[in-house]
Amino acid sequence: MYCDTTGIPDPKKYGERMKKRKDLGFTFFKMDMRAGTIGDLPGAFNSVGALSDKGLAFAGELVTAVKDAIGWDAPLGLETSSGMRMVPGGPTKLPVKDAIRIARFFEKFDLAWIEDLFNNTGFWDWKGYKQIREATTSKILTGEDASGWRRASRR
Repeated sequence: MYCDTTGIPDPKKYGERMKKRKDLGFTFFKMDMRAGTIGDLPGAFNSVGALSDKGLAFAGELVTAVKDAIGWDAPLGLETSSGMRMVPGGPTKLPVKDAIRIARFFEKFDLAWIEDLFNNTGFWDWKGYKQIREATTSKILTGEDASGWRRASRR
């Protein structure tokens, strides 16, 4: 079992929130890194809405703050749900080349996993995930929405 914590675009506060969960006794963690977690940082997204190098640098600050708070040996998963800000006329899911760039960036953090790089309904793109898997040492996770639990829980 892991403890999930929704995102906030403030490294110090995000670290403090995760530390509180550790103080409750949790030992396995997951954090959000969605578009809203990055906030309104100018230049954080490229022309197709994917995290830019500037956005990734800030994402790295958030992950660093969390790992500093919970300990660098504590397992930490990263929920992205693509981390993409949709732009008019842009792609409906993160392009594979951007997903690879993002997965490679996070390699240095030795995360338990990076979840839903395409989005939470992109699990069907097995060819894209295969390309990402072959291009990075980051562990990739997807597919929880394939079971239909999310639809069933909203009824």
